[in-house]
Amino acid sequence: MQSNLQSAAQVLRSIEQVLRRVFRQNLLTLGFMILVSALGLYLAINQPAYAGVNLATESATSQKIDRSYEYSQSTGDREEAYEEAVEAASNEKTQEELYEKDLQEYRESKPSQGIVEGAKELLDKVTGDQ
Repeated sequence: MQSNLQSAAQVLRSIEQVLRRVFRQNLLTLGFMILVSALGLYLAINQPAYAGVNLATESATSQKIDRSYEYSQSTGDREEAYEEAVEAASNEKTQEELYEKDLQEYRESKPSQGIVEGAKELLDKVTGDQ
C-alpha cells in the first residue's frame, strides 16, 4: 500500500512539474504577446499626428522657388511653372480654362487640320451644331 502511495505521489509530482512548465511557457508567451500589442498600439497612436502636418504652406513654396533661382534662372522658372500648375490642378474650373487655352494655342500653332478635326467640323455643319 505504501508503494502505491509513493507511486501516486511521484505521479502527482510529475504532473505538477509538467503543469509548472506549461504555465511558465504560457506566461512567457502571454507576456510577449502583450509587449507586441503595446508596441503596435504606440505606433498606431502616433501615425495621425503625421497627417496633421501641412508642409505646403505659402512661405515654404516661396522659399523653394527662391532656392531654385539660386541654381539658375531656368530652374527657378521651371519651379514657378510647376507651382502654378499645382495650384491650377487643385481647381476644376481653372483646369478647364487652362485646357481650353492650351487647345486654342495648339490650334493656332498648327493651322492644318487633321482628318478627325475636319470630320468633326463637317459633322457639326451638317447637324447644325455650329
